[in-house]
Amino acid sequence: MLFFHQFDFLDDLVSKTLEFRPGEEPRLFHGNISYFLDKKAEEKSAGTTPTRKPPATTADAEIKKDAPKKVSTPGVSRKEQRRLDAEAREARSKILAPLEKELGILEEKIAEQEAAQATLTTALSSEDVSGDAEKLRQNTNAVEKITHTLDLSYTRWSALTEEIETVKAKHGL
Repeated sequence: MLFFHQFDFLDDLVSKTLEFRPGEEPRLFHGNISYFLDKKAEEKSAGTTPTRKPPATTADAEIKKDAPKKVSTPGVSRKEQRRLDAEAREARSKILAPLEKELGILEEKIAEQEAAQATLTTALSSEDVSGDAEKLRQNTNAVEKITHTLDLSYTRWSALTEEIETVKAKHGL
């Protein structure tokens, strides 16, 4: 699950954008979200659509279905190969599961922090707070604190997602 918290925040972090469209192959754009949006606007204004491969046919699916799923190690029995595969899956899950669990918890915390930030920001404009200098100071400090906490959470979220992608790529997931 991916939450788009702030466009500006993501724009600074994203270096590649993957576009998915039903019935078409995914398209990779090397650049941030602004670059992607600019390219899409250029394509639209030029009236061009990139050439894309047609979606896979059922014949292609049949060929893939009949293809061997895993390459076995020469000289290893099927039972031994299954054991080796199970050990590899277990090792991956030991590494990946804690990271994904932390990411899920972090995403929940970010949602809570964003809600708190919105509430505090709204309170700043209320007459009750804006008319009282002490309440205004306290609310302003609270907004600054939650904003700082959110920035740290976003940084950790970014690092975690990158680490998960690295583990998945390393283990072919």
